[in-house]
Amino acid sequence: MTMNLGNNPKPDKRASYQDKINSYFYTSYLLPARDKGFTAVGYQPNDFTRDATQSWQYLPGLRRVREAPEVGFDYPVPPAGLRTVDDDYGFNGSPERYTWKLIGKKEYYVPYNNFKVNSRK
Repeated sequence: MTMNLGNNPKPDKRASYQDKINSYFYTSYLLPARDKGFTAVGYQPNDFTRDATQSWQYLPGLRRVREAPEVGFDYPVPPAGLRTVDDDYGFNGSPERYTWKLIGKKEYYVPYNNFKVNSRK
């Protein structure tokens, strides 16, 4: 928010990208050789009622940047194909396609340091 220091001391409320966008993402493949150069970029909005996830892909075989189809939910991640965009966090996209139900308290273990498994120590 910026202040207008002229005759009107009210705050100047302009929409900013910080209010609109929740997160950005960038994915690029170096290996295997057949997928080298594939790149995807985009962003997730804060409010899915007004906006949708926007994504663009560079496909080295076509040598073009194209807007990706609707990314979210169970959209397959090219060129991997065996993964979907919701594999990382359990859900992805607008919450309207999910049914949330509180089932009570449950105790379970949450892995918090997965990098320790790959450590050379």
